[in-house]
Amino acid sequence: MSPQMVAGVGVGEIAPLAPLLRSAMAGGCVSGEMLSDKWIDVGTMERLHEVERYVRGVW
Repeated sequence: MSPQMVAGVGVGEIAPLAPLLRSAMAGGCVSGEMLSDKWIDVGTMERLHEVERYVRGVW
């Protein structure tokens, strides 16, 4: 993520990511990659804890 993408967000301010990403997409500043592996969503603390449990069980 580029610092310019969050330039309008104040230090310590909570800002939703989706509008920032949409703005960057509209400006042609977002690209993607094809992932051929397992995708793990850690977007919340609950999901992060689930992944931690998964990793402990796998490794």
